[in-house]
Amino acid sequence: MKTFSKPMVFSSDAVIAPLLLVCLMCIAGCGLVDNDKDKVDKFIPSSQPLIPLEVGNFWEYHQWRISPDFADTVREEVLSSHDIVANGVKVLAFGLQRFRKNQGPDLENVVWLYANGKLQSSDSGYYLVGGLKHGELSAEKYNLELNYKYPGETGDNWQISGLSYNYQTGEFSPQQTENVKLLGINATFETDYGRFEGCYVYGHYSLGLADINYYNWYIKPGIGIVGGELRWPPELDEGEVFGQWTLIDYKLN
Repeated sequence: MKTFSKPMVFSSDAVIAPLLLVCLMCIAGCGLVDNDKDKVDKFIPSSQPLIPLEVGNFWEYHQWRISPDFADTVREEVLSSHDIVANGVKVLAFGLQRFRKNQGPDLENVVWLYANGKLQSSDSGYYLVGGLKHGELSAEKYNLELNYKYPGETGDNWQISGLSYNYQTGEFSPQQTENVKLLGINATFETDYGRFEGCYVYGHYSLGLADINYYNWYIKPGIGIVGGELRWPPELDEGEVFGQWTLIDYKLN
């Protein structure tokens, strides 16, 4: 068992599956290690899952959005496993839920289903495969959406259409299409609690009805999401940051 000591903004009306979440930082500094800059665009082979999925794994984050004055701590935890069929493919999916640390999980609430592997003929990585509510598996909710391609090369890009869940109506609905781009494969993310080298950086771009969202997620293969930022313009280390997420604790079985 690996542990690391010491989040994600969600609405009371609706939660969008994290692009992780989904809808997943105090960052001391992000960038590339000088000695490794020549490796940025090179292929790094896959020897472990991008985000390890085992029941009991969890990640805790410090988060803020709009202003650091409005901060919170949340946990994302693997609560369950399910053998399902998505798009005609048999999948071992794991149910993840994000919740405020001081409240704990709610098994009567929505759980998002994710899986690792080469679930489509062309791409391997970390897939959103659907959602379940009140512990009920609803086959019609299952799909295969490649949240994070892994392994990959800088510049890879694709589109995804996820799911959102409305707490008022209790219904799932399609999420608007998002563009995803692999911005780097050997970045470094630093926090007061640790330094994570060799991170993949994924940019998620979506144009909503009222605003533009661009999330950059830093993922350390074999550990998971270690940080992220809501930034515009979207270039790394440029533009204005409107929100940050930082990994402060985790446990892997």
